[in-house]
Amino acid sequence: MSIKWKINSLTSKKADGGVIEVEWQCKVIDDTHEDCFHRVRQKLKVTPNSESPNFIDYKDLNESKVLEWVYNHIPVGDETPTSAKSRVEEFASNIVSEMVKHKTENKVELPWS
Repeated sequence: MSIKWKINSLTSKKADGGVIEVEWQCKVIDDTHEDCFHRVRQKLKVTPNSESPNFIDYKDLNESKVLEWVYNHIPVGDETPTSAKSRVEEFASNIVSEMVKHKTENKVELPWS
């Protein structure tokens, strides 16, 4: 299986370029059955502070930095960013595994075809 994290879109304030919303996805695709995939998509609301020393100008952002924000905001409870990222990947991977299992153990066809 292959796992790909991606930023789909950013919404930013026109005044200072501060990002206020990130739409992200984690897509898992089976390597042998490309029609077996699952995508987890969510939006993350953020509150930029252009006065902060950590503020990054919109033009200086890159996908890896924004994905870092996502990983830091998806933990639930006592999860770390790494374990939260793994949870999302495992969730999608389990769905894909079930799709592959269904496809390989069953026939989808009409007897008169």
